[in-house]
Amino acid sequence: LHISDTHIGYPLRERSDQYNQSTVRWIDEIDCLTQFRKAMEMAVEREVDAVIHTGDVFDDVVDTDHLNEFRDILENTVGEADIPFYYILGNHDPENARMELKSAESAGLAKHLSRRTPTQVGENVFLYGTDYHKPDWWETPPSKFDDGVPEGSYRVLCLHESISPVCPSRKRSADIPLERIVESSNIDFDLIALGNEHDVHEERYPSGYDCMAFYPGPAERISNKYRDKPASVNLYTFSEDITRERLEVT
Repeated sequence: LHISDTHIGYPLRERSDQYNQSTVRWIDEIDCLTQFRKAMEMAVEREVDAVIHTGDVFDDVVDTDHLNEFRDILENTVGEADIPFYYILGNHDPENARMELKSAESAGLAKHLSRRTPTQVGENVFLYGTDYHKPDWWETPPSKFDDGVPEGSYRVLCLHESISPVCPSRKRSADIPLERIVESSNIDFDLIALGNEHDVHEERYPSGYDCMAFYPGPAERISNKYRDKPASVNLYTFSEDITRERLEVT
C-alpha cells in the first residue's frame, strides 16, 4: 500500500508563530491523524505485505500530542499486524518529526528507505528510497544504487519530488524530468512510487521507458485543487505484471 503526504499536524499552522502559511478554507474538516489511521486500517484489512510512505509524513509544525498519536496508530494497526512501514522524508517533515520516525525505527515500527541498500518485501520486491532534494540536486545526483538482487525481481524507487511528465508542469517550481532520473540510474526500476504532488497522477510508461510511475494523491484534502476529490492511496500487486488499484480513504 502506497500512501503519501499525510501532513500530520497541518491544522496547527493556524496556531503557530513559527510557520506562517495559508491553510485551506475547510480547515475545520481536516483531521490528518484520522485519515492516517483509516489508511493503516485499510492496510491491515487488505493484509498487505508492506506500507510505503513517500514523504511529508508530518507537516512543518507538529506537537507532542500529534507525535504520540502517530506512534499509537502505528503500534495498534500495522505494528500489531506485523506489516512493515517504510518511509522517506519529504520537504515538510520537521526535525522533531524526523526524530520521532527514528525512534519508531528503533522500536521496530518503521524503516527509512535508502538508495544504498534495497529493502526486500516478500519474495521478489525490493524497495529503494531517496529523501526530498531541491531540483538542482538532480543535475548531478549521486545516483549509484546497490543492486545484486535476484534476477526477475521487481525494483521500486520511492521519491518525494515533482516529476515531469507524470505531473503537469508547475510555474512556481521546476519539475525534475523523470528521464534524467531513469537515465542516470545504474539499475532499471519497474515502478516509481512518488509523493509531493497533491493530486493523482500516473504515467504508465514515461518517456518510452519500461517503468511505471504513480502519485497516490494526498491522504487528506489539504490543497485547493483537491477540495472535491476523495483522499486516496494506491495498492500495488506484483505478479506477472504490476497492477495498481486506487483506494479512497473515507
